[in-house]
Amino acid sequence: MPRRRLVRALFLLGALVVCWAIVVMWTGGVLTYVGGIRISSRAPRNIVALAVVCLIFTWALGVPGHRVQTLAAEYRWLVDRLGRLVPRVPPAWLIAGIAVIGTVTVGFVEGAFVAGGSDSYGYVSQAHLWSIGRLRQEPVLRRPLATEVSLDALAPLGYRPTVDGQTIAPTYSPGLPIVMAIFERLAGRYMVFWVVPIFGGALVWLTYLFGARLYGAGLGAVAAVLVATSPPALIQLTTAPLSDLATAVWWTLSFLLITHDRRVAALGAGAAAGAAILTRPNLVPLLAVALAFIAARLISAQRPVRELGQHVILFAILPIPACVAIALLNRVLWGSVLQSGYGSLTDLFSLSNIWPNLLLYPRVVATLIPVALLAPVVFFTFRDAGGSVNGDRVTIVAFSAWIAVVVAVYLPFPAYDSAWNLRFLLPAIAPLLLMATVAARSLAGTRVERHTVAGVIVVAIVCGYGVHRARKSGAFATEYLQRFSAIGEYIDRELPQNAVLLAMAHSGSATYYSGRPTLRYDLLPPSRLDRVVDMLRKRGYEPYLVLDSTERADFQTYYRGSSPLAALDWSPLVTMHSPPVEIYSLGTSLAPLEK
Repeated sequence: MPRRRLVRALFLLGALVVCWAIVVMWTGGVLTYVGGIRISSRAPRNIVALAVVCLIFTWALGVPGHRVQTLAAEYRWLVDRLGRLVPRVPPAWLIAGIAVIGTVTVGFVEGAFVAGGSDSYGYVSQAHLWSIGRLRQEPVLRRPLATEVSLDALAPLGYRPTVDGQTIAPTYSPGLPIVMAIFERLAGRYMVFWVVPIFGGALVWLTYLFGARLYGAGLGAVAAVLVATSPPALIQLTTAPLSDLATAVWWTLSFLLITHDRRVAALGAGAAAGAAILTRPNLVPLLAVALAFIAARLISAQRPVRELGQHVILFAILPIPACVAIALLNRVLWGSVLQSGYGSLTDLFSLSNIWPNLLLYPRVVATLIPVALLAPVVFFTFRDAGGSVNGDRVTIVAFSAWIAVVVAVYLPFPAYDSAWNLRFLLPAIAPLLLMATVAARSLAGTRVERHTVAGVIVVAIVCGYGVHRARKSGAFATEYLQRFSAIGEYIDRELPQNAVLLAMAHSGSATYYSGRPTLRYDLLPPSRLDRVVDMLRKRGYEPYLVLDSTERADFQTYYRGSSPLAALDWSPLVTMHSPPVEIYSLGTSLAPLEK
């Protein structure tokens, strides 16, 4: 009897340790002090090792020849006890709803909500331009400095000179900023930051609807939770606003509507695809996949050719104008329908990037979303998925083509050896994790219903791993982004209205938060810096230099031998935040102005 109690105690300890490991993965652990003693539990590795040790001892103390049966008996006992505490498992829609609410909450609570760096400033500031109906703008300093400074140096990060040579415009596609502009007009300027968390919740819910329609509510709920806890989704939720989640929502909605064989659904799918194209024009090849999906479904259902033609036409009504709108916008702003704000196609994509990305993407996916590696298994197991008749080979092929096109589009894109690359795959994360979920369910077989608790634990561990990896990859650690808003608000509060900011990293954000014009010091010829500062002072401006922590050495190197300002041998006006940002007054750093 004592031996049996010891076995049960060890098994319970192992179960509790597993639960704590899941909590640590989801929350990042705890760090506290009790009576001056440091208590830390920040990583799940040691906790998992302890759980394994407990289970090994439980197995070793079992009856010889029946050790596996001993573990099974303890498991059944624990499940029975839990079943009495929790009389019924929540329905799938409730689980999916909690995942949606959790996703939106994470976006609002943990999100950076700042316009920092080129991308987020480009999107947020463009939203304001759309709200006032003026996409091009003339820099404040263009005329005062016309003889000394090129238009490029007057364009902050995220902007570039337009084809007319007089104005600048944001380089980013208009889809996300247009949605942000609606929020700004309805509820104020700050509301633009609400868009990304809402899109995050929408992606989770659409994944649930997709899975529930094709394979059953349970699988849809699991896939939704996997999406909600995937590193790329969490990173995009908590960083400064980007368009990846919006693109994923529009394409997922489009393909979901295609599974409804109705004319109004085809029209809605086309509208969603059009919005996706306005958000990320480079994914326009997905239109071919969507059209093929429509045709294959209707043909497999033996619908008449006339109905097939109607669905195709209804689908194409709105994506075509979206493509035309992007082409016209490129023509008006940049001089060619094939010239985007990023530059020409050859500037943005290169065949030399394909091989590095072919090596990078599988490694990053295997590290951050290992469950996605199950997706190809669905080709061999989908017949046993146990879902509705919609979960057929046509859908699996469409999902695969959807994923393949997204990957193919970004293979020639510049390779970055980090989790940052995974954001490009977000438009395909719903089908990827749906396929992985179906494959896992098929591999588990019909016995999975009898092991609900075990299934919940496995899903919790997988999702906890996703949260843990997202945290290790920079999600939730957004303090470094707050420096953009902190320094911008300081400038707005403390510097004079006639201030001009020489900046690079803060060239956009400082203007967004303070309204002061900026000048890109990194795009000035080194020999002209002193003349530009002198000219600004003569025209009644107060010049200031804004340097991020990583920019000080670059500034000194760039201007060494060309300007005494390169020494930076006077005290900054202010040094704030971490990593630090410094503001130097240039009003007295040179010789007095000539009278």
